[in-house]
Amino acid sequence: AGNWTLSGANTYTGTTTVAGGVLQLPTTGAVGGDASLGAAGTLAFTAGYNGAFTGNVSGAGGVQLDSSLTTETVTFSGAKSYGGATLIQGGTLAINNASGLGTSDGTVDSGTTVSTNGSQGSAKLALSGGINVAGELLTLFPRRGEGVVDLPHVTSSGNNSWGGNIKGDVNGDNYNIESTSGTLTLSGFLSAPDNDGGIRNFVFSGAGNTNVTGKIVDFPTNETGGVSGTPLNLENNVNVIKRGTGTLTISTATDNNDDYWFGSETNTIGSGTVIEQGTLEVVGSADNGELRSDVQVRFGATFKVNSGFTKYNLLPTSPYEVALSGGGTVVANTLGLWESNTISPGDSVGTLKVTGNMDLFYFDPDETTINNTGSLNFELGNDATVKTANNTENDLISVSGTVRIGAGGGGGNAFGSEQFVVNAIIADGVFDTNNNYTLIDAGTLTLQGGVNASNFQVNFTDSLGNVITGSRYTAAVVLDTAADEVQLNVDGTPVSLTWTGANSTAWDIQTTANWSGGDTQFANLDAVTFDDSSSTGGPQPGDFNNDGFVNAADYTLWRDNLGDADETAIGNNGDGGGITQDDYIVWRDNYGQTGGAGQVSVDISDGDVYPSVVNFTSANGTTFTVSGANGFGGGTPINVAGNATAVLANTNTLQGNISIAADATLNIGQGGGASTVSGNISGAGTLVIGGGYNPFTSANSLTGPIVINAGTLTVSNAGALGTTASPTTINSAGTLDFNFQDLAVDENLIFNGGSMRSNDSTLTLNGDITIGAGGATFQVTSTSAGTPVTTVNGDIGGVNSGPVRANVSAGVTLSVNGNISNNGLLRKTGAGTLVIGATSTIGASEIAADGGSIDVTAKSALALASGQTLSGLDGTVTGNVSASSGAVVRVGAGSLPAGPAADYIDATWGA
Repeated sequence: AGNWTLSGANTYTGTTTVAGGVLQLPTTGAVGGDASLGAAGTLAFTAGYNGAFTGNVSGAGGVQLDSSLTTETVTFSGAKSYGGATLIQGGTLAINNASGLGTSDGTVDSGTTVSTNGSQGSAKLALSGGINVAGELLTLFPRRGEGVVDLPHVTSSGNNSWGGNIKGDVNGDNYNIESTSGTLTLSGFLSAPDNDGGIRNFVFSGAGNTNVTGKIVDFPTNETGGVSGTPLNLENNVNVIKRGTGTLTISTATDNNDDYWFGSETNTIGSGTVIEQGTLEVVGSADNGELRSDVQVRFGATFKVNSGFTKYNLLPTSPYEVALSGGGTVVANTLGLWESNTISPGDSVGTLKVTGNMDLFYFDPDETTINNTGSLNFELGNDATVKTANNTENDLISVSGTVRIGAGGGGGNAFGSEQFVVNAIIADGVFDTNNNYTLIDAGTLTLQGGVNASNFQVNFTDSLGNVITGSRYTAAVVLDTAADEVQLNVDGTPVSLTWTGANSTAWDIQTTANWSGGDTQFANLDAVTFDDSSSTGGPQPGDFNNDGFVNAADYTLWRDNLGDADETAIGNNGDGGGITQDDYIVWRDNYGQTGGAGQVSVDISDGDVYPSVVNFTSANGTTFTVSGANGFGGGTPINVAGNATAVLANTNTLQGNISIAADATLNIGQGGGASTVSGNISGAGTLVIGGGYNPFTSANSLTGPIVINAGTLTVSNAGALGTTASPTTINSAGTLDFNFQDLAVDENLIFNGGSMRSNDSTLTLNGDITIGAGGATFQVTSTSAGTPVTTVNGDIGGVNSGPVRANVSAGVTLSVNGNISNNGLLRKTGAGTLVIGATSTIGASEIAADGGSIDVTAKSALALASGQTLSGLDGTVTGNVSASSGAVVRVGAGSLPAGPAADYIDATWGA
């Protein structure tokens, strides 16, 4: 037992026997002959081994490529006969023989595992030489985060095949299979974990081709990757992503639902089947073999369904009701669409091309077999005359052949009152009411069964599919057989309104006369402006953050800036001098006040509103507060101009772009509201998170600061905090949250008592971190079986800094490579590990190991300067400690414990 290392380039050629334990090989040529492995023996290749192992590996033991390998390639030339497992944790294992992985009985004990659990590791198995690996179970531990779809688990060059099952494991998203040339054939089951809330993506990439003659399934499999009894699908969570210029062919060709994947239930971009590049071909047999998941075919990509299908139907029956979207090309003899299918051309605004014919049939007026749950969705700009393929103004479906619109299974039934649903999505703020939009452009348009415009129901919707009623627009479909087009005519004129608040604070739809301009009542899709004309007086005393409320957040702002020479930090809303105790009295005496001078209050409580744009503008520092049970829907753009402050104290879905001028402020989440933000936030102004739970899902170009006063800002994009021109500040009631993310964030951070939470995330913080008097808390946790690492590369410090608390849960690591120079306490809690980098220095007055471990093994020693204290309660320091004269080492909570309450120090002491 134990580990042995052969580090030299040895010249003996006999057999090396590993009866038990691990034989580590860091050098090519360390074993020149064969290797024989006992059942308890492992042949391990470690960092530095880069080349071929030409001898045979035999016996019952296993082979391991250690996680210390990175860019190295271990090549198994020729056949191997060992019967144990192959574990690839780092580097590349390359085989060019069908028996290069030894013998296998189809179980994990003799199979191959590629394991870099839940991370962006690059370990992989490489196939070449025209080989057929038959019966070997391949287990893939998934990878998660940005860029991992470019890190293959398996790569193949030439014509190779894998006949065994491929079984995904837990704690991540992506299983990556690459074909760089030739064709890789997969004939087994491809499966992933089920019913744990995870999304599983099988990613097929490369310039070569991949042919799946087996099955990609959406139910859990047994330990061999096969099926025991009747499959039980508890959760639709498997997606297929096609990348690279090659062709992925699905040749399953059955009519059994269990033989296919269904796509994750998130209904978001990236779910179902996503053809990003190249071609995905579905080969059928006697018109059987259609996919059961939604299909997205991106611009430049192709979905090919003309082999084995005279008509490829998007499955219309529940629970599948397949959707088709994107700006790519569908190649079909005939593509069949039904009333339950959802069709959305364009990746954003764009054209879905169909090479072949297309049928749009209404099968079931009574909805006994097929539900009328689908729709044709079109984003439309302000110029309907733009209708060429691939234009960026209006969505279009372009069909080279014949488009038939009919009723019944064959399209020949007579139409009655049944209606297809057409959703018009406003893309540029206004519709073109002077020209008809072209929705479908056909080679030939054929109308059957007496279909006419009344058989189409037209809705105006937002980008989430929410129907917008109460606008000034009307619309109707036009079936123009002379032009061979399905068109849309839009009438009506929205108006531009300015808020007066003449009758109440209610912002409702076509009810209350609170507006001036083109009307006194608001209608959806009108453009609205809030300006100084409806505000009164000056600022509210005690409202230090100018959000329209005198509350606890104002106290926090006063406390964190107590002692400043002027009142700039508290909005000049105190007693007029510096920030002193007298400003606290102003806050106390006005606690609970809202509105008042310089305020405009608006209440949205009679349903969501859908303005085409919202402008908040002021030259007098007016605060506009929007509250209520409802909010903005869809893609409403928001502009905050001048020195206005806009407070969104309600719940909103902000998909439109947001602009904040240099002297302006946007406060979201105040008073318990919350906003999901996916539009771009730009400008040099200030963004304040005032409370609630606020996910930011896309990159922003904001150059101004972000201030998290309260609530949670959840980040799922590395650029969500904007550019690095201004920092993000986290105050005492605020949290910056990363949940199940793998991101590298460059933003500089300022903590004034706030928290950063990293849960199940491989997170890298590259910016510098400034600690204010309130200190900072770094909470690093995991709720799964993974071992994620959060890394801080920037320096942590501050002139008047408070304590830094690192709460790291079991199995998780917080690694700090920058210098720590806060004036207060550095306290480690939790059962996990705080790793101090090799060049990091710690200037904190006290280092407290109050749980888990502080790992300083990367350094020659943790150097304690005079005046520094190393203390601990139930913690461990791993590594060397060097204590200078005047340093203090304290065990326990201030004095030595009476008994063995803690195993505190595991260290080597220096002078």
